[in-house]
Amino acid sequence: MRHTGALIVLAATAVAGLASAHPGNAKLSAEQVMAISAMSQGVEIEADASASGDPVRGKVLFAKRCTGCHAMEGNREGPELAGVYGRKAGSVPGFEYSAGPKNSGITWNAATLERWLSGPDAVAPDTKMDFYVPNAQERSDLIAFLRQ
Repeated sequence: MRHTGALIVLAATAVAGLASAHPGNAKLSAEQVMAISAMSQGVEIEADASASGDPVRGKVLFAKRCTGCHAMEGNREGPELAGVYGRKAGSVPGFEYSAGPKNSGITWNAATLERWLSGPDAVAPDTKMDFYVPNAQERSDLIAFLRQ
């Protein structure tokens, strides 16, 4: 079973908050209990920022905000994004990447896309991409769309 990295933070926060605020009434959701259980068993957790994302909204956002530089099929100013989820950064044939993404060693998944869309320079300082998505829900929606 896959769990989200954010869920661990949520569960830990919930446990601490509920236990201190209402020691006798600390109740956890099933997801929080599973996250805590996974942590205690040493299960590797993959962050999944797309879990709360809406791919339909993501498609609309992609069309409005990303198509100036990217297309799903074919390279433009930025590389094509079809199949980006699970692909190694800097690996689209025929696209000339800057050194940052090409040498990053990143494989695109929910966690790496979340960081990238939050601020590409923080992930790969030598990148040509200077666009970021400040809204967390919009990032989740875009990631859900790209994951399809």
